[in-house]
Amino acid sequence: MRIWLTMASAALLGGGGAVYVLFRPSGLLLFRVLGALGAMPAVKPARLWAAGISRSDFVAFSLPGGLWAAAWVVLMVAFFGGRGNDGRLLRWASVVPVLGAGSEFMQGAAWLPGTADAIDLLCYVVPYAMLVLLMFFCRKRNKMNY
Repeated sequence: MRIWLTMASAALLGGGGAVYVLFRPSGLLLFRVLGALGAMPAVKPARLWAAGISRSDFVAFSLPGGLWAAAWVVLMVAFFGGRGNDGRLLRWASVVPVLGAGSEFMQGAAWLPGTADAIDLLCYVVPYAMLVLLMFFCRKRNKMNY
């Protein structure tokens, strides 16, 4: 079970990265770094292909963060889940969602560059909320195999 959770975490991480690379504006620091590393010749054709795909702003700007938060939560379940470490699991699983939510609040207060967005906030928090609900229902059914 843990290997499948780890693979799911990697898929979520990779999916968020792919969406970010394919659909985000090219003026971001990431693309300067990719250029300095000589990776842009590999990335550019994929971005040109993706430019023809109709997508919402949600996909480009909110989904990657949500997928990355979900990847972290799933990875923490792989490490700590089902071992009687519920407190440790909940603490560690909250790290990325809390950092993501905190960054949205700091953007709202103009302490960080960017635009605070309630949808981004939801994307960071929902994976953790789903874990809490899953743990609650597993405990209620007396099945600790999450």
